[in-house]
Formats: sequence, structure tokens, C-alpha cells
Amino acid sequence: MTQKLPWLLECFNYANPFYYAFRFQLQEIFQGLEIVCAQNEIQKGFCIFTTGEQVLKYLKMDDQNLPRDMLSFVGVCMFYRMVAWVVIVIRVNRYGRKHSVVA
Repeated sequence: MTQKLPWLLECFNYANPFYYAFRFQLQEIFQGLEIVCAQNEIQKGFCIFTTGEQVLKYLKMDDQNLPRDMLSFVGVCMFYRMVAWVVIVIRVNRYGRKHSVVA
């Protein structure tokens, strides 16, 4: 996971419903998690995190607002459903009547 995306890709990120689901899952997995490392792993730099909160802070996902994320997820999904419905209506009105089968 990259730390900083170009702003155009950042916009696409916010339009992706999986982004909000991913944020929620990260919080569920890492909140309150204790990571156990051997002392030699810490000294060698293999184990840079000891808590789940450190992981979330590193990924810049420590500012979770569950109601906002859930509403955003539902809103983005509804928007895509509405766009799909409009496309289907346009295609049926444009092409459906010409090619309909009369029994």
C-alpha cells in the first residue's frame, strides 16, 4: 500500500466502495492488536510495529469514523446502481423497441 497517491488516483480511491470496506476491516483487525516480536527481531528492524494502532497510524487509517465510512459506502454503491439503471433505461428506449420480438 502506497503512502501517497497522486490526487487523480486519490479521487478514484474515494469513488471505490472497496476503499470504505477496506478501512472498516483494517480497524476491526488492528484495533487493540498486540504484536509479539522477539528482542533480536526488534533490534534488527524486522519488527517495526508492536501494536495494531501503530500499523493504522503508519497506513494513515487511524482516523476512522464508522458512520461516515458506512454512509459513504452505501452512497457510492447507490450511485453506481443509479448510473447502471439510467444506462439500462436509455439502452432499452433506444434499442429495445426496434428489436423486440412480437409473439
